[in-house]
Amino acid sequence: MLAPGVTAVIAGVAVLVAWWTLAQRRQADARAHWWDRTQWAIDQALDPREEVYRVGLAVMEVRARRRLMRAEEYQAVAAVWEQARRHRRRQRQS
Repeated sequence: MLAPGVTAVIAGVAVLVAWWTLAQRRQADARAHWWDRTQWAIDQALDPREEVYRVGLAVMEVRARRRLMRAEEYQAVAAVWEQARRHRRRQRQS
């Protein structure tokens, strides 16, 4: 008599575990894609060509607004942003 109830509970737990695993995987994939795109923007922001530099900074700004970014990633992106801007100022002054 308890077997059908226990089976239903086990099935329910299995569904919850599968759903949680899928959600975690989606989050990890989204974060990986976020970082790939952010790295591309950083590369552009460090490019010596003005128009490419501007696109890189603009994309970095958009990427920085995403909820996928953790605090340490925000700090890294902010540091690259500031370094790219300083480097560009030095280039213009030369």
